[in-house]
Amino acid sequence: MTRPHWQLKRWLRRRSREGFIGLALLVICLSFDLALLGPTHNRLEQLRKNLASVDTHASARLPEQTLAKQQLTHYYSYFPPQSSAPDWLNKIYRAAGAQQIQIIQGEYRVQRSETGKLIRYHITIPVIGTYAQLRHFIATVLTDIPIASLDNVSFERQKIEDPTITAKVTFTLYLAVTT
Repeated sequence: MTRPHWQLKRWLRRRSREGFIGLALLVICLSFDLALLGPTHNRLEQLRKNLASVDTHASARLPEQTLAKQQLTHYYSYFPPQSSAPDWLNKIYRAAGAQQIQIIQGEYRVQRSETGKLIRYHITIPVIGTYAQLRHFIATVLTDIPIASLDNVSFERQKIEDPTITAKVTFTLYLAVTT
């Protein structure tokens, strides 16, 4: 027998039953730690690294989000306040007057957008004039009023030889909500 082997046997003979049980529990605990807790610690460490990676990525995206918010704020600043609606309506009526178009009483409807930052001011104007006058009127409104969109135009002529046309023109003005 080799010396370490002999010393182990001697040590084991001197130990009591409780010592063996304690040693067995120690071996079981070490096995448990290596078999079950070791991989769990590794998985925990991997999750911590992933979390750090996500935090780094999120902080890198922060300037992009800030830029997007700035661009959106700039976009909404393009629209004039809702209190300026009468001024824009006057421009529409002046454009009709410049083309000598007769305006019949219009209909107005206000609608708030889903985001709550814009108001859509729908204007339906029945007008009477020649086709050329109506075309110039619509073109002038769309050129001079950048916040206007043409939603609908319907034409009606009483007689085929009649030079005047009755039309219903619908515009929408986009205005910023003022609080």
